[in-house]
Amino acid sequence: MTPARRGRDRDRPPACSPPSSPARKALARLRIRLTIAYTVFTVIGLGALSAVAIHTDARSRQTAELDEMKRRATVARSLICTTNGHLDFDALSDDDITDSTAVLIVLQSRPNGTLRPVFSGGHPPFHVSTPRLLPVAAWH
Repeated sequence: MTPARRGRDRDRPPACSPPSSPARKALARLRIRLTIAYTVFTVIGLGALSAVAIHTDARSRQTAELDEMKRRATVARSLICTTNGHLDFDALSDDDITDSTAVLIVLQSRPNGTLRPVFSGGHPPFHVSTPRLLPVAAWH
């Protein structure tokens, strides 16, 4: 270091120990409080944003699933035809729509108002009783 430089450094107070005054202490406390408040508000905001994103994703997934089920039901309905007054399921049996994980059950209405299963496609993982299908069949 040059002698001129050493002289200038002696005139300057050291950077690591600023003079402590009540105003500086108050500003340091305020800076810490504001940093903590900003952190808390950021965490709350991110939590709320995450909740909205999760809710929106679940809703869009449910809507996509319902649309896919409606599409499958429409395709299945178009593949069922009648021959000489009897239901014909040949086209439905040969289609990929019945080989999915969703079980396709065709119900026929009887004159007394009850339903009778006449076709079951796919591989049913469990048995569904006809009375449980009545509310769903009545909905369509």
